[in-house]
Amino acid sequence: LTDLTRGTKRDPATKVPPINPRTLLARHHRHSNSSDPPPLPNPPRASPMPRGVSKSDLPSKTCVVCSRPFTWRKKWERDWDAITTCSKRCNAARKSQNRPAPGDNTSLPPPMKHA
Repeated sequence: LTDLTRGTKRDPATKVPPINPRTLLARHHRHSNSSDPPPLPNPPRASPMPRGVSKSDLPSKTCVVCSRPFTWRKKWERDWDAITTCSKRCNAARKSQNRPAPGDNTSLPPPMKHA
């Protein structure tokens, strides 16, 4: 058999993997004797948090259902003014409080009388 990447004949019993040209280029680049110094590592950061607003400075509100405080989240950025509950659970509880119970007709207007 002829090894296409090397252009030499090889014995099928030996398990020599073919050489990937990209690997050769990467090896050559890594071990090249260029005059360029190796890149410097990134300087260590003072803290793992980004330099934005600290969590203690974020705006907060009180949940209308459980009365617990909750703080601003990025996903609420566009409609922060409309947010009144701290979680999906409290939002579902608020909606179920406003929904009439089955068979409860107190919230419906009285039926009209036909003459």
